[in-house]
Amino acid sequence: MRSTRAPLRSTPRRPWRTTTRRACSTCSPPRSTSPPATAADESMEEDEGAEQEAWTESPVTPASTLETFLALHACGLSMLSRATATGSAQTPSLDAALLVINSALSRADELVATCENAAELSDEGEWLVALGDLAQAKRTGAAAEASRRAELAAAAAQSWPSEAEEPALRALETQVLDAATQLLTTEERAETRIQRLCDIGDLAVQLAVIRAQHTSSARAWELASAATKAYLEAVAALQRSGSLGASDASTPTGRARCSLRASLCAASLLRSAGAAPASLTDAQRLTLRDNARVYARQALVDAGLKGATQLDVKSARSAAATHTPLGGWEGMRCTADALLAAVRALWARALLAPATPQPPEEMLALLATAWALLRGTHGEAWRAAFALDDAGPRRITDEGWAVHADEGAFWARWTSAVTRATWDEAVAAAM
Repeated sequence: MRSTRAPLRSTPRRPWRTTTRRACSTCSPPRSTSPPATAADESMEEDEGAEQEAWTESPVTPASTLETFLALHACGLSMLSRATATGSAQTPSLDAALLVINSALSRADELVATCENAAELSDEGEWLVALGDLAQAKRTGAAAEASRRAELAAAAAQSWPSEAEEPALRALETQVLDAATQLLTTEERAETRIQRLCDIGDLAVQLAVIRAQHTSSARAWELASAATKAYLEAVAALQRSGSLGASDASTPTGRARCSLRASLCAASLLRSAGAAPASLTDAQRLTLRDNARVYARQALVDAGLKGATQLDVKSARSAAATHTPLGGWEGMRCTADALLAAVRALWARALLAPATPQPPEEMLALLATAWALLRGTHGEAWRAAFALDDAGPRRITDEGWAVHADEGAFWARWTSAVTRATWDEAVAAAM
């Protein structure tokens, strides 16, 4: 599953300033060739006050240089998500994308190996954060490559992983599981630790999906369970940090809570379906899906859509019709994820619950919320946030796994209903 969670950092790191810092030769540009300062220039500088900070010889530091290489690595990951085996005029080849990724990591490793006193030359604590980002980037890149190779193999009706590829995949899984265990007991700056927990949880889910689709449900269960623990610890860390934020998507903290609970919903559904071991009973599956429903409803509240959790369909429609998107595009996307998670969890739970002749009021309230959002002032933006097409919302269908074989048909029917011109037509299409 590809993660779409926005970074928790809401502002760029501040420029680097000091009065004595020495530049690193590995990451600094050439010295300025400007003429030397005159006596008049020196006099003017003295008049500005002794306490004024001076910019470094170069604002480039080892930490910021490492971040630049990681940004290049992220560009390579974007290429990889669309790469094909041989490439074309419109799409990169798998080898071309991997070349960008590996080149970025190679340059990052070279910087780490050759830059002396990198921590001292960077702002306080930032070098250690950057090293942690590098370690995570290596895991992310390896998981993205495995996921893309699995997708291409499935499209070509080939088995994956091969006997030669299995050891590397298992080694990556072990790295992710070990990192998840370590993070549960590691003390770091709250913001950094929460982001690390989110990232490692996303990786564990991504690898669990690969295992669930191709090889071992036992390994998939282990990975999905590790992801759940990481997400739960991230939620707890948010609460302990005191950064509660508003109960909507207007703040980075609010969006983080919403996104984490939507991720918890997905992990619970995965554990109840493709990642479930053969020994899991229907009662245990139902418990996991009950948990998924609870997480999704909490995500809706975090997104500012409490009305969608009510059983009054008319109230849900009214609340959604007057809902003001908060937090810009990230806020809308996070809200859409929460709503889709709630729909998915409720539908998945109904598969194990007694059948009912008509959609329950809870499902109709969710349908009414989505229907009203799509017909409001920001309807086109909401349609983009849900990523709707005839096959269903791509936010769900692109994840590459299904709770049940009939899930594709359900999302096509739901999309048809939510895009109808009138509410009565929407209800009829959902029946």
